[in-house]
Amino acid sequence: MEIEMKAKLSDEQLDKILWSIDNESEYLEKSDEYFSFDGIAPKKPKNIIRIRKEKVGNANKCLSFFEGGRCDVDTVKNILTGCIYPFASVTPDKEQTWLTVKAKNTDPNGIETNEETEGQLFGGTEEAFRKSMEVTNFKTYFVKFKRSFSFYVKNKDENKNNFTMHAELVSVDGVGPYLEIESVVKEKDAAEASDQIKWFFEHELGITEFDGRSWADIVEAK
Repeated sequence: MEIEMKAKLSDEQLDKILWSIDNESEYLEKSDEYFSFDGIAPKKPKNIIRIRKEKVGNANKCLSFFEGGRCDVDTVKNILTGCIYPFASVTPDKEQTWLTVKAKNTDPNGIETNEETEGQLFGGTEEAFRKSMEVTNFKTYFVKFKRSFSFYVKNKDENKNNFTMHAELVSVDGVGPYLEIESVVKEKDAAEASDQIKWFFEHELGITEFDGRSWADIVEAK
């Protein structure tokens, strides 16, 4: 089970989180395509079928080509909003395609609890999947382009670190930056993992409210 929260960041909050980007961090570009029956966009999608094509590179390697390699607020914002294109100068380390099927639930506080099944697609399997969508009258209803810096975070209070927290600084279609933090846990640990993520947002960044809207709604409202 995946527990996830996201919130838009101010420049001050972005500056604080940039210290978490290290030599193991990644920069990603993700092209997502969502399917529904007859291509009708659901108002609040609960069950999601998605194909994601992504390019992945080392974050510091990508940053090294711009503004003297500084990991600062302006450079990261310019990359996330599309004013700078890292993969025009840096060859991605990986290019891959994923199929994701997700049962998504978002509570009134903007906290997502998702059950997710994911697997990699290759040339033949992607073609077979797309044909199966066509035969069953499933069509694309939403596409998005997501840029992100991927890394891991911890709370300063070690007692608040019972679960791994994966973080991404993201923008979608130029809207951002947002910070998404997720933990993948067993169902019995969902509440504790949720509390741990909320603790990080509040004590490290001063954030207590989360954006529970879908990315389709966020992009539409820009």
